[in-house]
Amino acid sequence: MTLCVIHPRVLREFMNETMSTMYDFQLERDAGALPRWLDSCARVELCESSHTFEVDLSGDHSLAMREIGRLIILNGKCRGQGFQLVLKCSPLIGEQMQQCRLNRIIWVENL
Repeated sequence: MTLCVIHPRVLREFMNETMSTMYDFQLERDAGALPRWLDSCARVELCESSHTFEVDLSGDHSLAMREIGRLIILNGKCRGQGFQLVLKCSPLIGEQMQQCRLNRIIWVENL
């Protein structure tokens, strides 16, 4: 198991910026604004029948730490509202999610 240590100042700056934009995030209301918060986001789809929130992450580059942090927060928001976050992404991003062990909490589908 890999332990990641983040300096408190860096964490505080990241959380202040992220929480101010996603504090009151509601899936039904704010799903269309998600590409503003995730640079790699190409498409979002809220499937109420299957209770999933699908996010397509495009690009042949890895995600920035800011985007990974926002995905973790988004996953918590989705679960709190009864939805499962499903990421549809390139193999490179899928590998990055696996290395960070995020594929254990977020459903990842490679395109």
